[in-house]
Amino acid sequence: MAREYDTISVCLSKGLGAPVGSVLVGSSETLYKAHRWRKMFGGGMRQAGVLAAAGIYALDNNVDRLSKDHLKNWKIVKIATTKAQRKLFFNLRGKKKGLEWFTEEEIEKVAKDLGVKPSEVREMEKRLGGSDMSFDPLGESDDDEVSFAPSQYLEDEDANPADIFEKESLNEESTSKLYEAINQLDDRSRDILQDRWLSDEKLTLHDLAEKYEISAERVRQIEKNAMKKVKQSIASSL
Repeated sequence: MAREYDTISVCLSKGLGAPVGSVLVGSSETLYKAHRWRKMFGGGMRQAGVLAAAGIYALDNNVDRLSKDHLKNWKIVKIATTKAQRKLFFNLRGKKKGLEWFTEEEIEKVAKDLGVKPSEVREMEKRLGGSDMSFDPLGESDDDEVSFAPSQYLEDEDANPADIFEKESLNEESTSKLYEAINQLDDRSRDILQDRWLSDEKLTLHDLAEKYEISAERVRQIEKNAMKKVKQSIASSL
């Protein structure tokens, strides 16, 4: 992801809980220049060890909490996406008189006060009353909490060894039949199919037209006929 960039800035305050600070990542030469330019623009700081200590603590202790932050942020995004939902998200709790669910009369009153539909009030009440669960256990979870994480008991149907073996065998058989069918073609048709579909650096119709000194339309016709023969050959072998 970062391969094409010279530098990366990692903020320590967003999500990690450090009061301020960020880390600049790059080559030694780039960091030397950045340090010099920072001082030229008045960015130098004396006794910065106090802030650095907070940043080090955040890196050592708070990285595992990022998954919890992401879960909370996603809950907010999921709950309030439309204008009416945002209005309900910020005002609905204040309208509640207790922990009980709204009555139909209260739903109608809240909908009228906030200018939304009663159905939107019911939906937001359900969303605010529900709770999300992380798929994987959080970093600070104990053994009992880990056992209740969905990743510990949900079955991955795609990981069945028998199904995997069957799919791999089917793929190998299909590939074998494909190459057998291609090898039955004449040399030019076989080369055109390989250059157009099977090579890492695929050639265009005009490239092949220049290579075989024929028109691009003729290359397209040869390709179409070769594909038809390959399909018929595979179908007959099934």
